[in-house]
Amino acid sequence: MPLRYRVALLLLAVCIPIAMSPAFAARPAPVRVALPHPTQINGTNGSCFLGQTVADAAYIWFFPSDDYYYTFFDPTACGCALVKNYVAHWVLFWPTPCQIHAQVWILPAVNVGGGCYVPNTAASPPDPTTGLCNSAIVLLDGSAGGLIDHTVPLPAGCDCLNGPFFVLFKIVDSQCPIDPSSGALSSPAIVVDNTPDPCISYNAYPGSGGPVDMVPNFGFPGNTTMFVEADCCVVPNLPGTWGKLKTLYR
Repeated sequence: MPLRYRVALLLLAVCIPIAMSPAFAARPAPVRVALPHPTQINGTNGSCFLGQTVADAAYIWFFPSDDYYYTFFDPTACGCALVKNYVAHWVLFWPTPCQIHAQVWILPAVNVGGGCYVPNTAASPPDPTTGLCNSAIVLLDGSAGGLIDHTVPLPAGCDCLNGPFFVLFKIVDSQCPIDPSSGALSSPAIVVDNTPDPCISYNAYPGSGGPVDMVPNFGFPGNTTMFVEADCCVVPNLPGTWGKLKTLYR
């Protein structure tokens, strides 16, 4: 094959992946909407809250369907190695009353170095095959409007497992209005705290190439207000004394 054709084919092979690569930076910039005031979300029943619990600002920036949002948490922050009785929380602000359907997973977190974790999920975001447990599809009801802490109890498949983890909420579908100028839902708004930490909040969608860190890549001034509440797992002590054990092995 002549050299010029080999060069042309090489350039074509390089350019095609670039053309097909996810242009996540091309997504519209988040549009801020006013929250009444910053709020600390205190959960409901659990003894420990893991993740991001402060609601400081809200932004129009949801693009259903198949829109995935991940938030990092580490069970050792509860003061115990393992936790159980998971309830997932997603705090959303509803400028217009409406409803969306969502599904929740707990995923293992992968350390990629420097203390940074990413969700253990596929590069293209289908529903996770690596999930430790997941909910059914649930209704997140914003018909009351305003700031709402949505809770989803999770099955026992996640109980007492070694972390750290990510909690994942997937927007399955929506009955909410769409902003024609951006293509984003005009309600609900994503809620974030006031600490823009990398390696905490991720978003994935078809064509994103996997979870994308929302703070450095999309310019969010905080992390997604999403967390789990849980209870510590109690490791039972073996009954009996040393003297009693000796009698069992005579």
